[in-house]
Amino acid sequence: STIGWDGIGSPPGRPRALERPIRGDSRSGPRLDCPAMTEAEHLEGPLLTHRGVVYPWELDHMGHMNVTFYTAKFDEATWHFFAAVGLTAEVMKAGHCGMAAVRQEITYRRELFAGDLIRVETDVLEVGRSSLTFRHAMTEEVTGELACTSVVTAVHIDTDSRSARPLEERVASRAGRLVLDEGGGPRSASG
Repeated sequence: STIGWDGIGSPPGRPRALERPIRGDSRSGPRLDCPAMTEAEHLEGPLLTHRGVVYPWELDHMGHMNVTFYTAKFDEATWHFFAAVGLTAEVMKAGHCGMAAVRQEITYRRELFAGDLIRVETDVLEVGRSSLTFRHAMTEEVTGELACTSVVTAVHIDTDSRSARPLEERVASRAGRLVLDEGGGPRSASG
């Protein structure tokens, strides 16, 4: 069963298919159709994976956001990206699989300060047999200025053997929809 806004049904305008079973309802099993995954079915190009604000406690002694918090916000964006391509925490747990970051390169372009509104968009650079290479772009929302990028290569692993394992076709296909062409637009179906 599900609980809507009023406690008895679906919230206005929200399809029942997107309602989440109540936690602990063992009849539902792992959820394989979360809203992020449903949205990715229709997406091309960059995926919005994080929105937030820079808080005063995230600043360092130089008065700008400390590198620790750029990394934390990119990490949050990564989990939204994984869910969008079909790798939710529930899917990983049920399938005894996970994603292990093996490389990350961060480029800082602009300082961020307390009160700055930020957004992270993610696109895919490469879909390998058992890996994904993706890029997060963090921008300051008011000005639209690029503040930072993070390029990550993550390997799909078997969490029991701790070894690489091929990506499922549906995951590779969804990730492939987020690959951009040289001009920054969605890549054509032909390549």
